Amino acid sequence: MKIKNSMYLFQIIFSLFIFFCLAISYTTYKNYYLNDLDEYIDKEIELYQKYLSSSLKLVSLKYEGNKNIFYNIHEKALQILKKNPDTDLATLKKELQNECKLKNFEIEAFLIDENYKIFDTTFTQDMGLNLSIIVEAKEYLDRTKKDGNIYIANNVSEDALDGKYKLYSYSKLKEGVFLELGFVDTEFHNNIFNALDKNLDLKLYRVTSVNGFQYYYDIAKRDSYISKKEYYQSLKKFDINKQSSDKIINTAREKKIIKDTQGKIIRVYVPILDYRKFVNSFWQYDIVISFDIDISKKIETLKKFENIIIIFLTFMFMFLTFMFYWLNKNFTQPIKEIENAMTASKLVDNIKNENEIGHIAQAYNKLLTNLHNKIKKNRELIRIDFLTKAKNRKAYHENVLELLSLYKRYQIPFSIMLFDIDNFKEVNDTYGHSVGDDVLKDITRLVKSEIRESDFLYRVGGEEFVVLFPQTSLQSAKKVAEKIRKIIQNNLNTIENRTITVSIGVCEVEADDIGDSLYKKVDQLLYKSKKSGKNRVCCE
Repeated sequence: MKIKNSMYLFQIIFSLFIFFCLAISYTTYKNYYLNDLDEYIDKEIELYQKYLSSSLKLVSLKYEGNKNIFYNIHEKALQILKKNPDTDLATLKKELQNECKLKNFEIEAFLIDENYKIFDTTFTQDMGLNLSIIVEAKEYLDRTKKDGNIYIANNVSEDALDGKYKLYSYSKLKEGVFLELGFVDTEFHNNIFNALDKNLDLKLYRVTSVNGFQYYYDIAKRDSYISKKEYYQSLKKFDINKQSSDKIINTAREKKIIKDTQGKIIRVYVPILDYRKFVNSFWQYDIVISFDIDISKKIETLKKFENIIIIFLTFMFMFLTFMFYWLNKNFTQPIKEIENAMTASKLVDNIKNENEIGHIAQAYNKLLTNLHNKIKKNRELIRIDFLTKAKNRKAYHENVLELLSLYKRYQIPFSIMLFDIDNFKEVNDTYGHSVGDDVLKDITRLVKSEIRESDFLYRVGGEEFVVLFPQTSLQSAKKVAEKIRKIIQNNLNTIENRTITVSIGVCEVEADDIGDSLYKKVDQLLYKSKKSGKNRVCCE
Protein backbone atom coordinates (compact mmCIF):
# COMPACT_ATOMS: atom_id res chain seq x y z
CA MET A 1 0.00 0.00 0.00
CA LYS A 2 2.86 2.36 0.67
CA ILE A 3 3.97 2.13 -2.95
CA LYS A 4 0.42 2.78 -4.19
CA ASN A 5 -0.04 5.82 -1.93
CA SER A 6 3.32 7.16 -3.01
CA MET A 7 2.26 6.90 -6.66
CA TYR A 8 -1.02 8.78 -5.96
CA LEU A 9 0.82 11.49 -4.06
CA PHE A 10 3.31 11.83 -6.89
CA GLN A 11 0.49 12.23 -9.44
CA ILE A 12 -1.26 14.93 -7.38
CA ILE A 13 1.92 16.90 -6.84
CA PHE A 14 2.85 16.58 -10.49
CA SER A 15 -0.61 17.79 -11.66
CA LEU A 16 -0.48 20.80 -9.34
CA PHE A 17 2.95 21.62 -10.64
CA ILE A 18 1.76 21.51 -14.27
CA PHE A 19 -1.29 23.68 -13.46
CA PHE A 20 0.87 26.25 -11.70
CA CYS A 21 3.31 26.41 -14.61
CA LEU A 22 0.46 26.89 -17.11
CA ALA A 23 -1.02 29.73 -15.07
CA ILE A 24 2.31 31.55 -14.78
CA SER A 25 3.04 31.06 -18.49
CA TYR A 26 -0.37 32.41 -19.55
CA THR A 27 -0.02 35.65 -17.57
CA THR A 28 3.44 36.36 -19.01
CA TYR A 29 2.62 35.43 -22.62
CA LYS A 30 1.67 38.85 -24.00
CA ASN A 31 4.99 40.49 -23.08
CA TYR A 32 6.94 37.53 -24.39
CA TYR A 33 4.98 37.51 -27.66
CA LEU A 34 5.68 41.18 -28.40
CA ASN A 35 9.41 40.74 -27.73
CA ASP A 36 9.51 37.64 -29.87
CA LEU A 37 7.78 39.43 -32.76
CA ASP A 38 10.21 42.34 -32.66
CA GLU A 39 13.14 39.96 -32.61
CA TYR A 40 11.74 38.07 -35.60
CA ILE A 41 11.32 41.28 -37.62
CA ASP A 42 14.83 42.48 -36.70
CA LYS A 43 16.36 39.19 -37.87
CA GLU A 44 14.55 39.40 -41.21
CA ILE A 45 15.75 42.98 -41.68
CA GLU A 46 19.33 42.11 -40.78
CA LEU A 47 19.34 39.20 -43.22
CA TYR A 48 18.20 41.32 -46.17
CA GLN A 49 20.53 44.19 -45.27
CA LYS A 50 23.60 41.99 -45.10
CA TYR A 51 22.79 40.13 -48.30
CA LEU A 52 22.08 43.15 -50.50
CA SER A 53 24.83 45.36 -49.06
CA SER A 54 27.47 42.67 -49.56
CA SER A 55 26.23 42.02 -53.12
CA LEU A 56 26.46 45.70 -54.08
CA LYS A 57 29.94 46.03 -52.56
CA LEU A 58 31.08 42.94 -54.49
CA VAL A 59 29.95 44.53 -57.75
CA SER A 60 31.79 47.75 -56.86
CA LEU A 61 35.04 45.91 -56.16
CA LYS A 62 34.93 44.09 -59.49
CA TYR A 63 34.47 47.32 -61.46
CA GLU A 64 37.17 49.06 -59.45
CA GLY A 65 39.69 46.39 -60.42
CA ASN A 66 39.06 46.97 -64.15
CA LYS A 67 39.15 50.78 -64.28
CA ASN A 68 42.54 50.95 -65.99
CA ILE A 69 41.37 48.49 -68.63
CA PHE A 70 38.23 50.57 -69.26
CA TYR A 71 40.38 53.67 -69.68
CA ASN A 72 42.54 51.95 -72.32
CA ILE A 73 39.44 50.73 -74.17
CA HIS A 74 38.01 54.25 -74.27
CA GLU A 75 41.34 55.57 -75.55
CA LYS A 76 41.26 52.91 -78.28
CA ALA A 77 37.71 53.92 -79.24
CA LEU A 78 38.77 57.56 -79.63
CA GLN A 79 41.64 56.53 -81.90
CA ILE A 80 39.31 54.52 -84.13
CA LEU A 81 36.70 57.28 -84.46
CA LYS A 82 39.24 60.01 -85.07
CA LYS A 83 41.07 57.94 -87.67
CA ASN A 84 37.83 57.02 -89.46
CA PRO A 85 35.02 59.46 -88.56
CA ASP A 86 32.55 57.46 -90.68
CA THR A 87 32.76 54.41 -88.38
CA ASP A 88 29.31 53.63 -87.02
CA LEU A 89 28.86 52.74 -83.33
CA ALA A 90 27.78 49.13 -83.98
CA THR A 91 31.04 48.51 -85.89
CA LEU A 92 32.99 50.30 -83.16
CA LYS A 93 31.37 48.14 -80.48
CA LYS A 94 32.16 44.93 -82.36
CA GLU A 95 35.77 45.96 -82.98
CA LEU A 96 36.33 46.90 -79.32
CA GLN A 97 34.80 43.61 -78.12
CA ASN A 98 37.00 41.58 -80.48
CA GLU A 99 40.24 43.39 -79.74
CA CYS A 100 39.94 43.84 -76.00
CA LYS A 101 38.44 40.42 -75.16
CA LEU A 102 37.23 41.68 -71.81
CA LYS A 103 35.91 38.64 -69.93
CA ASN A 104 32.31 38.84 -68.66
CA PHE A 105 31.87 42.42 -69.92
CA GLU A 106 29.96 43.99 -72.82
CA ILE A 107 30.42 47.50 -74.18
CA GLU A 108 27.74 50.02 -75.18
CA ALA A 109 28.64 53.21 -77.10
CA PHE A 110 26.91 56.64 -77.07
CA LEU A 111 27.38 59.91 -78.96
CA ILE A 112 26.23 63.05 -77.12
CA ASP A 113 25.72 66.59 -78.41
CA GLU A 114 26.64 69.82 -76.65
CA ASN A 115 23.18 69.97 -75.03
CA TYR A 116 23.84 66.60 -73.29
CA LYS A 117 21.40 64.77 -75.53
CA ILE A 118 22.19 61.27 -76.84
CA PHE A 119 21.78 61.32 -80.64
CA ASP A 120 23.40 57.97 -81.54
CA THR A 121 23.87 54.79 -79.46
CA THR A 122 24.10 51.00 -79.57
CA PHE A 123 21.63 50.88 -76.64
CA THR A 124 18.52 52.11 -78.48
CA GLN A 125 16.42 52.72 -75.37
CA ASP A 126 18.80 55.55 -74.36
CA MET A 127 18.27 57.38 -77.67
CA GLY A 128 17.10 60.95 -77.06
CA LEU A 129 17.85 60.87 -73.31
CA ASN A 130 19.16 64.16 -71.93
CA LEU A 131 22.01 63.33 -69.55
CA SER A 132 21.67 66.64 -67.73
CA ILE A 133 19.19 64.89 -65.40
CA ILE A 134 22.02 62.59 -64.32
CA VAL A 135 24.23 64.78 -62.15
CA GLU A 136 27.40 62.72 -62.43
CA ALA A 137 27.16 62.34 -66.23
CA LYS A 138 26.71 66.09 -66.70
CA GLU A 139 29.67 66.79 -64.41
CA TYR A 140 32.06 64.61 -66.43
CA LEU A 141 30.81 65.94 -69.75
CA ASP A 142 31.48 69.48 -68.52
CA ARG A 143 35.00 68.50 -67.48
CA THR A 144 35.97 66.85 -70.75
CA LYS A 145 34.39 69.74 -72.64
CA LYS A 146 37.02 72.00 -71.05
CA ASP A 147 40.16 69.85 -71.02
CA GLY A 148 39.46 67.00 -73.47
CA ASN A 149 40.54 64.31 -70.98
CA ILE A 150 39.02 60.84 -70.57
CA TYR A 151 37.04 60.39 -67.35
CA ILE A 152 35.94 57.14 -65.75
CA ALA A 153 32.89 57.51 -63.49
CA ASN A 154 33.37 56.90 -59.78
CA ASN A 155 29.95 55.33 -59.49
CA VAL A 156 28.57 52.07 -60.81
CA SER A 157 25.04 52.58 -62.15
CA GLU A 158 22.19 50.10 -62.15
CA ASP A 159 20.29 50.71 -65.37
CA ALA A 160 16.67 51.77 -64.86
CA LEU A 161 15.42 49.67 -67.78
CA ASP A 162 17.42 46.49 -68.13
CA GLY A 163 18.75 46.23 -64.55
CA LYS A 164 22.35 45.69 -65.61
CA TYR A 165 25.30 47.13 -63.72
CA LYS A 166 27.17 49.69 -65.81
CA LEU A 167 30.21 51.91 -65.40
CA TYR A 168 30.47 54.83 -67.83
CA SER A 169 33.44 56.68 -69.29
CA TYR A 170 33.38 60.08 -71.03
CA SER A 171 35.56 62.05 -73.44
CA LYS A 172 35.40 64.81 -76.02
CA LEU A 173 35.40 63.43 -79.57
CA LYS A 174 35.31 66.77 -81.38
CA GLU A 175 33.82 70.20 -80.91
CA GLY A 176 30.21 69.81 -79.75
CA VAL A 177 30.34 65.95 -79.82
CA PHE A 178 31.17 63.65 -76.90
CA LEU A 179 31.80 59.91 -76.65
CA GLU A 180 30.39 57.84 -73.80
CA LEU A 181 31.13 54.14 -73.28
CA GLY A 182 29.16 51.91 -70.93
CA PHE A 183 30.86 48.79 -69.54
CA VAL A 184 28.28 46.15 -68.66
CA ASP A 185 29.01 43.30 -66.22
CA THR A 186 27.13 40.32 -67.68
CA GLU A 187 28.19 37.95 -64.90
CA PHE A 188 26.51 39.90 -62.11
CA HIS A 189 23.52 40.89 -64.23
CA ASN A 190 20.26 40.38 -62.37
CA ASN A 191 21.80 38.10 -59.70
CA ILE A 192 20.00 40.05 -57.03
CA PHE A 193 16.88 40.67 -59.05
CA ASN A 194 16.34 37.04 -60.01
CA ALA A 195 16.20 36.37 -56.29
CA LEU A 196 13.68 39.19 -55.93
CA ASP A 197 11.45 37.64 -58.57
CA LYS A 198 11.26 34.45 -56.51
CA ASN A 199 10.32 36.38 -53.38
CA LEU A 200 7.06 38.18 -54.16
CA ASP A 201 7.01 39.89 -50.74
CA LEU A 202 10.36 41.65 -51.25
CA LYS A 203 10.72 44.81 -53.34
CA LEU A 204 13.83 46.85 -53.98
CA TYR A 205 13.79 50.62 -54.79
CA ARG A 206 16.50 52.99 -55.98
CA VAL A 207 16.08 56.54 -54.68
CA THR A 208 17.91 59.30 -56.62
CA SER A 209 18.19 63.07 -56.08
CA VAL A 210 18.38 65.44 -59.07
CA ASN A 211 18.08 69.25 -59.19
CA GLY A 212 16.27 69.55 -55.85
CA PHE A 213 13.91 66.65 -56.49
CA GLN A 214 13.85 63.00 -55.52
CA TYR A 215 12.38 60.09 -57.44
CA TYR A 216 12.50 56.33 -57.12
CA TYR A 217 11.73 53.24 -59.13
CA ASP A 218 11.29 49.55 -58.44
CA ILE A 219 14.61 47.93 -59.37
CA ALA A 220 13.08 44.54 -60.07
CA LYS A 221 10.23 45.94 -62.23
CA ARG A 222 11.23 46.65 -65.85
CA ASP A 223 9.45 48.10 -68.87
CA SER A 224 11.58 47.22 -71.89
CA TYR A 225 9.12 48.60 -74.42
CA ILE A 226 9.64 52.29 -73.72
CA SER A 227 12.68 54.53 -73.90
CA LYS A 228 14.57 55.61 -70.85
CA LYS A 229 13.54 59.19 -71.54
CA GLU A 230 9.87 58.23 -71.33
CA TYR A 231 10.50 56.08 -68.28
CA TYR A 232 12.14 58.91 -66.32
CA GLN A 233 9.36 61.32 -67.32
CA SER A 234 6.76 58.88 -65.95
CA LEU A 235 8.31 58.78 -62.47
CA LYS A 236 6.79 60.86 -59.66
CA LYS A 237 9.03 63.67 -58.40
CA PHE A 238 9.28 64.72 -54.74
CA ASP A 239 10.53 68.18 -53.71
CA ILE A 240 13.49 67.73 -51.36
CA ASN A 241 12.47 70.80 -49.35
CA LYS A 242 8.92 69.60 -48.76
CA GLN A 243 7.64 66.97 -46.40
CA SER A 244 6.33 63.79 -47.96
CA SER A 245 3.96 61.05 -46.82
CA ASP A 246 5.62 58.53 -49.11
CA LYS A 247 7.21 55.86 -46.90
CA ILE A 248 9.93 54.96 -49.42
CA ILE A 249 11.07 58.57 -49.71
CA ASN A 250 10.93 59.07 -45.92
CA THR A 251 12.93 55.86 -45.34
CA ALA A 252 15.67 57.15 -47.66
CA ARG A 253 15.62 60.64 -46.14
CA GLU A 254 15.54 59.65 -42.46
CA LYS A 255 17.81 56.63 -42.85
CA LYS A 256 15.75 54.56 -40.43
CA ILE A 257 13.44 51.56 -40.57
CA ILE A 258 9.74 52.29 -40.95
CA LYS A 259 7.17 49.68 -39.93
CA ASP A 260 3.59 49.97 -41.18
CA THR A 261 1.10 47.61 -39.51
CA GLN A 262 -1.85 46.77 -41.74
CA GLY A 263 -4.06 44.32 -39.84
CA LYS A 264 -2.21 41.02 -39.62
CA ILE A 265 0.51 42.18 -42.03
CA ILE A 266 3.52 44.31 -41.09
CA ARG A 267 5.10 46.08 -44.06
CA VAL A 268 8.70 47.00 -43.35
CA TYR A 269 10.74 49.65 -45.21
CA VAL A 270 14.50 49.34 -44.69
CA PRO A 271 17.35 51.60 -45.90
CA ILE A 272 19.98 49.22 -47.27
CA LEU A 273 22.77 51.59 -48.36
CA ASP A 274 23.44 55.20 -47.37
CA TYR A 275 26.20 56.44 -49.63
CA ARG A 276 27.20 59.18 -47.18
CA LYS A 277 28.49 56.45 -44.86
CA PHE A 278 30.74 54.88 -47.48
CA VAL A 279 33.73 57.11 -48.29
CA ASN A 280 35.02 56.57 -51.88
CA SER A 281 32.12 54.18 -52.53
CA PHE A 282 30.79 53.78 -56.07
CA TRP A 283 27.17 54.02 -54.97
CA GLN A 284 25.87 57.57 -54.69
CA TYR A 285 22.18 56.82 -54.36
CA ASP A 286 20.01 55.27 -51.70
CA ILE A 287 18.45 51.80 -51.87
CA VAL A 288 15.33 50.88 -49.91
CA ILE A 289 13.80 47.44 -49.55
CA SER A 290 10.20 46.70 -48.66
CA PHE A 291 8.80 43.37 -47.55
CA ASP A 292 5.71 42.05 -45.78
CA ILE A 293 5.67 39.91 -42.66
CA ASP A 294 2.52 37.92 -42.03
CA ILE A 295 1.96 37.73 -38.28
CA SER A 296 -1.52 36.18 -38.40
CA LYS A 297 -0.31 32.72 -37.47
CA LYS A 298 1.72 34.12 -34.60
CA ILE A 299 -1.31 36.00 -33.34
CA GLU A 300 -3.76 33.11 -33.69
CA THR A 301 -1.70 29.99 -33.13
CA LEU A 302 1.33 30.89 -31.08
CA LYS A 303 -0.75 32.92 -28.65
CA LYS A 304 -2.86 29.87 -27.79
CA PHE A 305 -0.35 27.06 -27.77
CA GLU A 306 3.23 28.30 -27.61
CA ASN A 307 3.59 28.41 -23.84
CA ILE A 308 1.68 25.15 -23.37
CA ILE A 309 3.99 23.47 -25.88
CA ILE A 310 7.08 24.91 -24.24
CA ILE A 311 6.02 23.69 -20.82
CA PHE A 312 5.01 20.31 -22.18
CA LEU A 313 8.26 19.98 -24.06
CA THR A 314 10.20 20.98 -20.97
CA PHE A 315 8.45 18.33 -18.94
CA MET A 316 8.93 15.75 -21.64
CA PHE A 317 12.54 16.74 -21.95
CA MET A 318 13.10 16.19 -18.25
CA PHE A 319 11.24 12.89 -18.32
CA LEU A 320 13.04 11.67 -21.41
CA THR A 321 16.37 12.79 -19.98
CA PHE A 322 15.77 10.68 -16.92
CA MET A 323 14.59 7.71 -18.96
CA PHE A 324 17.52 8.08 -21.29
CA TYR A 325 19.95 8.15 -18.40
CA TRP A 326 18.39 5.08 -16.80
CA LEU A 327 18.18 3.09 -20.01
CA ASN A 328 21.63 4.18 -21.05
CA LYS A 329 23.15 3.16 -17.74
CA ASN A 330 21.40 -0.20 -17.43
CA PHE A 331 20.96 -1.33 -21.03
CA THR A 332 22.35 0.81 -23.86
CA GLN A 333 25.84 1.45 -22.53
CA PRO A 334 26.50 -2.15 -21.42
CA ILE A 335 25.31 -3.51 -24.77
CA LYS A 336 27.40 -0.90 -26.60
CA GLU A 337 30.48 -1.85 -24.58
CA ILE A 338 29.94 -5.51 -25.44
CA GLU A 339 29.48 -4.61 -29.12
CA ASN A 340 32.63 -2.44 -29.18
CA ALA A 341 34.58 -5.16 -27.43
CA MET A 342 33.40 -7.73 -30.00
CA THR A 343 34.29 -5.40 -32.89
CA ALA A 344 37.77 -4.82 -31.46
CA SER A 345 38.14 -8.44 -30.26
CA LYS A 346 38.80 -7.23 -26.72
CA LEU A 347 37.56 -8.31 -23.31
CA VAL A 348 34.63 -6.52 -21.69
CA ASP A 349 35.98 -4.85 -18.54
CA ASN A 350 33.34 -2.48 -17.13
CA ILE A 351 30.22 -4.62 -16.88
CA LYS A 352 29.69 -6.09 -13.41
CA ASN A 353 25.88 -6.28 -13.38
CA GLU A 354 24.51 -9.50 -11.98
CA ASN A 355 21.84 -9.73 -14.67
CA GLU A 356 21.43 -11.23 -18.14
CA ILE A 357 23.71 -8.62 -19.74
CA GLY A 358 26.42 -9.29 -17.15
CA HIS A 359 26.15 -13.04 -17.77
CA ILE A 360 26.45 -12.47 -21.52
CA ALA A 361 29.58 -10.37 -20.98
CA GLN A 362 31.16 -13.02 -18.78
CA ALA A 363 30.38 -15.79 -21.27
CA TYR A 364 31.81 -13.68 -24.10
CA ASN A 365 35.01 -12.95 -22.12
CA LYS A 366 35.49 -16.64 -21.48
CA LEU A 367 35.03 -17.56 -25.14
CA LEU A 368 37.32 -14.76 -26.30
CA THR A 369 40.05 -15.76 -23.86
CA ASN A 370 39.95 -19.36 -25.09
CA LEU A 371 39.98 -18.19 -28.69
CA HIS A 372 42.96 -15.89 -28.14
CA ASN A 373 44.89 -18.70 -26.45
CA LYS A 374 44.24 -21.02 -29.38
CA ILE A 375 45.13 -18.36 -31.93
CA LYS A 376 48.34 -17.57 -30.07
CA LYS A 377 49.26 -21.24 -29.92
CA ASN A 378 48.51 -21.75 -33.63
CA ARG A 379 50.50 -18.66 -34.59
CA GLU A 380 53.48 -20.01 -32.69
CA LEU A 381 53.11 -23.47 -34.25
CA ILE A 382 53.02 -22.22 -37.85
CA ARG A 383 56.33 -20.45 -37.25
CA ILE A 384 58.12 -23.49 -35.72
CA ASP A 385 59.93 -26.18 -37.68
CA PHE A 386 58.28 -29.50 -36.76
CA LEU A 387 61.51 -31.55 -36.67
CA THR A 388 64.10 -29.28 -35.03
CA LYS A 389 61.77 -26.97 -33.08
CA ALA A 390 63.73 -24.04 -34.47
CA LYS A 391 61.84 -21.19 -36.15
CA ASN A 392 60.93 -21.84 -39.81
CA ARG A 393 61.27 -19.93 -43.05
CA LYS A 394 57.98 -18.01 -42.53
CA ALA A 395 59.22 -16.71 -39.19
CA TYR A 396 62.52 -15.76 -40.84
CA HIS A 397 60.79 -13.63 -43.51
CA GLU A 398 58.73 -11.78 -40.89
CA ASN A 399 61.69 -11.08 -38.57
CA VAL A 400 64.10 -10.00 -41.28
CA LEU A 401 61.56 -7.45 -42.57
CA GLU A 402 61.19 -6.05 -39.05
CA LEU A 403 64.98 -5.71 -38.70
CA LEU A 404 65.23 -4.07 -42.13
CA SER A 405 62.54 -1.57 -41.13
CA LEU A 406 64.39 -0.68 -37.93
CA TYR A 407 67.61 -0.31 -39.87
CA LYS A 408 66.13 2.03 -42.49
CA ARG A 409 64.30 4.15 -39.90
CA TYR A 410 66.80 4.26 -37.00
CA GLN A 411 70.03 2.88 -38.59
CA ILE A 412 70.09 -0.07 -36.17
CA PRO A 413 72.52 -2.60 -37.76
CA PHE A 414 72.18 -6.35 -37.82
CA SER A 415 74.05 -9.31 -39.35
CA ILE A 416 72.92 -12.56 -40.91
CA MET A 417 74.57 -16.00 -40.94
CA LEU A 418 73.58 -18.79 -43.36
CA PHE A 419 75.09 -22.27 -42.83
CA ASP A 420 74.66 -25.61 -44.53
CA ILE A 421 75.67 -29.13 -43.35
CA ASP A 422 78.50 -30.46 -45.51
CA ASN A 423 77.84 -33.72 -47.37
CA PHE A 424 74.43 -34.11 -45.71
CA LYS A 425 73.06 -36.15 -48.63
CA GLU A 426 75.83 -38.69 -48.05
CA VAL A 427 74.82 -38.93 -44.38
CA ASN A 428 71.20 -39.67 -45.36
CA ASP A 429 72.23 -42.16 -48.04
CA THR A 430 74.71 -43.99 -45.77
CA TYR A 431 72.98 -43.96 -42.38
CA GLY A 432 69.38 -43.34 -43.26
CA HIS A 433 67.05 -40.38 -42.90
CA SER A 434 66.35 -41.03 -39.22
CA VAL A 435 70.06 -40.53 -38.44
CA GLY A 436 70.05 -37.44 -40.66
CA ASP A 437 67.11 -36.09 -38.62
CA ASP A 438 69.09 -36.67 -35.43
CA VAL A 439 71.99 -34.68 -36.92
CA LEU A 440 69.63 -31.76 -37.65
CA LYS A 441 68.26 -31.85 -34.11
CA ASP A 442 71.72 -31.98 -32.49
CA ILE A 443 73.02 -29.08 -34.64
CA THR A 444 69.99 -27.03 -33.67
CA ARG A 445 70.64 -27.72 -29.98
CA LEU A 446 74.33 -26.81 -30.26
CA VAL A 447 73.73 -23.55 -32.14
CA LYS A 448 71.00 -22.41 -29.74
CA SER A 449 73.39 -22.95 -26.82
CA GLU A 450 76.01 -20.67 -28.43
CA ILE A 451 73.87 -17.68 -29.51
CA ARG A 452 72.21 -14.99 -27.35
CA GLU A 453 68.55 -14.99 -26.36
CA SER A 454 68.08 -11.96 -28.59
CA ASP A 455 69.46 -13.86 -31.64
CA PHE A 456 67.19 -15.97 -33.85
CA LEU A 457 67.80 -19.41 -35.37
CA TYR A 458 65.72 -20.57 -38.38
CA ARG A 459 65.66 -23.75 -40.43
CA VAL A 460 65.04 -22.41 -43.95
CA GLY A 461 65.71 -25.58 -46.00
CA GLY A 462 66.55 -29.26 -45.71
CA GLU A 463 69.95 -28.78 -44.12
CA GLU A 464 70.16 -24.97 -44.35
CA PHE A 465 69.91 -22.74 -41.29
CA VAL A 466 69.86 -18.95 -40.81
CA VAL A 467 70.87 -16.99 -37.71
CA LEU A 468 69.89 -13.28 -37.36
CA PHE A 469 72.06 -11.18 -35.03
CA PRO A 470 70.18 -7.93 -34.09
CA GLN A 471 72.36 -4.89 -33.27
CA THR A 472 75.47 -6.83 -34.27
CA SER A 473 78.32 -5.79 -36.55
CA LEU A 474 79.92 -8.04 -39.15
CA GLN A 475 83.06 -8.60 -37.06
CA SER A 476 81.09 -9.74 -34.00
CA ALA A 477 78.89 -12.00 -36.11
CA LYS A 478 81.96 -13.50 -37.78
CA LYS A 479 83.44 -14.46 -34.39
CA VAL A 480 80.22 -16.21 -33.37
CA ALA A 481 80.08 -18.01 -36.73
CA GLU A 482 83.63 -19.29 -36.36
CA LYS A 483 82.88 -20.45 -32.84
CA ILE A 484 79.78 -22.34 -34.01
CA ARG A 485 81.73 -23.97 -36.87
CA LYS A 486 84.38 -25.29 -34.48
CA ILE A 487 81.88 -26.53 -31.89
CA ILE A 488 79.95 -28.50 -34.53
CA GLN A 489 83.20 -29.97 -35.91
CA ASN A 490 84.54 -30.94 -32.49
CA ASN A 491 81.46 -31.75 -30.43
CA LEU A 492 78.76 -33.13 -32.72
CA ASN A 493 78.93 -36.92 -32.02
CA THR A 494 75.62 -38.00 -33.46
CA ILE A 495 77.38 -40.53 -35.73
CA GLU A 496 80.23 -42.51 -34.21
CA ASN A 497 83.59 -42.07 -35.89
CA ARG A 498 82.24 -39.44 -38.32
CA THR A 499 82.93 -35.74 -38.14
CA ILE A 500 80.09 -33.43 -39.13
CA THR A 501 81.04 -29.96 -40.49
CA VAL A 502 79.21 -26.93 -41.78
CA SER A 503 79.97 -24.22 -44.35
CA ILE A 504 78.98 -20.69 -43.34
CA GLY A 505 78.33 -17.33 -45.03
CA VAL A 506 78.09 -14.10 -42.97
CA CYS A 507 77.29 -10.51 -43.96
CA GLU A 508 75.99 -7.27 -42.45
CA VAL A 509 72.98 -5.34 -43.70
CA GLU A 510 73.63 -2.40 -46.04
CA ALA A 511 71.62 0.66 -47.03
CA ASP A 512 70.25 -0.74 -50.31
CA ASP A 513 69.38 -4.20 -48.98
CA ILE A 514 65.92 -5.69 -49.07
CA GLY A 515 64.79 -9.11 -47.87
CA ASP A 516 65.59 -11.01 -51.08
CA SER A 517 68.84 -9.22 -51.86
CA LEU A 518 70.16 -9.78 -48.33
CA TYR A 519 69.45 -13.51 -48.49
CA LYS A 520 70.95 -13.76 -51.97
CA LYS A 521 74.10 -12.03 -50.75
CA VAL A 522 74.66 -14.32 -47.80
CA ASP A 523 73.77 -17.35 -49.97
CA GLN A 524 76.57 -16.40 -52.36
CA LEU A 525 78.98 -16.28 -49.42
CA LEU A 526 77.82 -19.76 -48.35
CA TYR A 527 78.39 -20.99 -51.89
CA LYS A 528 81.89 -19.49 -51.74
CA SER A 529 82.56 -21.45 -48.54
CA LYS A 530 81.44 -24.67 -50.23
CA LYS A 531 83.51 -24.02 -53.30
CA SER A 532 86.57 -23.14 -51.23
CA GLY A 533 86.68 -26.56 -49.57
CA LYS A 534 83.79 -26.49 -47.07
CA ASN A 535 84.02 -26.34 -43.27
CA ARG A 536 84.82 -22.64 -43.28
CA VAL A 537 83.36 -19.14 -42.80
CA CYS A 538 83.20 -16.60 -45.64
CA CYS A 539 82.12 -13.02 -45.12
CA GLU A 540 82.40 -9.61 -46.67
